[in-house]
Amino acid sequence: MATQLEGLIRKGHCDEGGRLPSERELVDRFGVGRGNLREAVRNLETLGTVVQNQGVGTFAVIRRALRRSGRRSSWPATSLP
Repeated sequence: MATQLEGLIRKGHCDEGGRLPSERELVDRFGVGRGNLREAVRNLETLGTVVQNQGVGTFAVIRRALRRSGRRSSWPATSLP
């Protein structure tokens, strides 16, 4: 689960500092339980891929190499499983 979510972020499906879809939306799109999604997001936070702000949302952290690639876009519904 963490690998799938990280792949979407790294492929540029989220603007730098962009908010990820809600937990409910990700659970529905990936077909996983909330516990699995939360564990994946915690793992990505530990790796520095996302930052969580309680009550606000989870935000992607785009590293310099990704910014140089010029790949930035919103979260198109068709890009998520």
